[in-house]
Amino acid sequence: MSENSRRRAFALRVVLQIIVGALSFIGLATLMVGVLMNSEYDTISISNVGFVVLLALSNSCFSWARSLDDPKYKDLKKGLMTRR
Repeated sequence: MSENSRRRAFALRVVLQIIVGALSFIGLATLMVGVLMNSEYDTISISNVGFVVLLALSNSCFSWARSLDDPKYKDLKKGLMTRR
């Protein structure tokens, strides 16, 4: 694989991650505002939204951590685990 195609693949992955992250954030924000701004919902609905947001964030973090298992990301993974 040539250096140019590696850069292009890396750029594509970064752009896709940004797009997916932005769409996820917009979707979660819309869901949260739709429930929190409507006074007709009870507190159970609000806590359910919070639980869904917690699940979505933990899923994203777990998926990102699993993607760093590749040996070429060993230094990045070590740096993330030792930062304070």
